[in-house]
Amino acid sequence: MLGGARLGLTVADSLGAYLTCAPHPGRRNSERYCISNIHTHGGLDYAGGARKIAVLSRQAFRLGPTGTGLKENADSDGMLADPVSGA
Repeated sequence: MLGGARLGLTVADSLGAYLTCAPHPGRRNSERYCISNIHTHGGLDYAGGARKIAVLSRQAFRLGPTGTGLKENADSDGMLADPVSGA
């Protein structure tokens, strides 16, 4: 499940996304993955946010876990490598 939120930070157009695999009542916060600070003023830009959501969603579908069980693989430029496709 992908849920979005406007986090109400000091940047008016900041967005956040939450990924949860197999959601159900009683899920712990540690089982949700949050991508925050998506905005155009020094945060993760919208295209980068969309790419990060896509890569992490593919990992979750392949591996199962979200939250602390889902790991990012960023290179030195902060771009996320997709372990499934290698891109």
